[in-house]
Amino acid sequence: MEPPFKPWQPYRGIIILIVVVFMAMVTFLMATNPLSWVIKISEYNMVAVLYLVFLLFFTGAPFQGGWFGNKLREKYGPRVPWPLIFNTIFLLVFVPLTFWIFQNIVGPSFPWMLFFEIQCLYVFLTIALLFNNWPLQRLKQPYQGIGLLILGLVVGWILYVGFHNYTPFYEGAKAMPPEVLAVLLPKPPGPWLEAINPHGMVEAFLMATLNTMFILYLMIIFFLFDMWPFRLLKKQPWIGLSATAVTIILSIVTWYAALAIYPQIVIVDLGLLAKAGFAPPGASGLAPLAALPPPAVTSIVMLHVLGAYEGPLIWATLVWAAIFMGWPTLHFSALGHQPYNRQPVKGFLLLVLAIITAVIAYYGMYGVGMAIQPPIAWQVPGMIPPPYFIFLWLVICWLPGFSVYTVYYAVACEGWPQPPTGSPPPDITLQELGKPAIPLEERRKGELKAKYIYS
Repeated sequence: MEPPFKPWQPYRGIIILIVVVFMAMVTFLMATNPLSWVIKISEYNMVAVLYLVFLLFFTGAPFQGGWFGNKLREKYGPRVPWPLIFNTIFLLVFVPLTFWIFQNIVGPSFPWMLFFEIQCLYVFLTIALLFNNWPLQRLKQPYQGIGLLILGLVVGWILYVGFHNYTPFYEGAKAMPPEVLAVLLPKPPGPWLEAINPHGMVEAFLMATLNTMFILYLMIIFFLFDMWPFRLLKKQPWIGLSATAVTIILSIVTWYAALAIYPQIVIVDLGLLAKAGFAPPGASGLAPLAALPPPAVTSIVMLHVLGAYEGPLIWATLVWAAIFMGWPTLHFSALGHQPYNRQPVKGFLLLVLAIITAVIAYYGMYGVGMAIQPPIAWQVPGMIPPPYFIFLWLVICWLPGFSVYTVYYAVACEGWPQPPTGSPPPDITLQELGKPAIPLEERRKGELKAKYIYS
């Protein structure tokens, strides 16, 4: 189905954006205690993210409604919003069940379950988007989707066990007050904590930061740049392998750049940090972050990167890909692909829009957070330096918050009650490379012109 951009964008996107922001803000304000939002409520949303990826992406290329919902629509007609009904019922049944399973196998919701789910989400998106469901793409649906869901969970578990180490977290937890531990742990500390520690190669919080960065660059490459230039390789798995390698390299370079730059430009209150045990006793005044001990520097940089960079930019990418569907590049283009829908021009234009959106969204939500709680309240004694818990709250707001509501309403529910649309036309230079274009009939040219040229 070709999307009727002429009558629907940007008005369709604006309406969807308003609904998404409303849904997210109601959820955040229901959780008056930020710690409870991070540790408990958000976990249900994070499980929902995994199933939304399965419903929408693992069942073929990302299109509106998902495979199951579209099958119901084909059978029973389009008058009833079958994708909305099926996807909602599916999530209501399987999210609580999966939450219970993960909690009993992986560990408590934060950080064990959260980090496992982030790892699985990265694997899901890598297989579904970068590898285009390779190597199971020849299976018919729904077997392809179910097989890839299983493959994603298995590979995600292997990477989680191999790369996550909670030993530094356990050492820091010894200084936590009992009231904080009571929120984090369902039962008192004991041998069971070591039993759920994978003892992997990387500190768990750093691995979660890197996995989120992998997801960010993966989404930028797929949704904004249409897999350019990797699709020039024409064949899987080489397309997926090259794109995966670039996402990992970009993420590692970004992390070390942040680790070198942030400590020099971020100013901290030594007196506030000293009272919480993150600065030498008796320290006072303002100083660069670099003045703190290295473990505290790394922790604060991770929180900044998660809440101020990765989270808002991931959501902003979804805004322009899933809500506005690349509309500006089509709006100013002839027949949807000349010249602003041609890569890499299209990708860079959308990336600039995503960065602007991310900056506005970050400062807006940071202001909301400070309105909910005063700066002194944004701390978890013995765990997170004050007031930087707000950055962890922010990344939870973006990933299992704004992002899940965006994918759910804009894609799984197709922006109902607005009419459903198909995917926007991709960059024509990435299609059927090496084959001559077939001339269009004049009548067909007129139809395309009426749909894709905004007058």
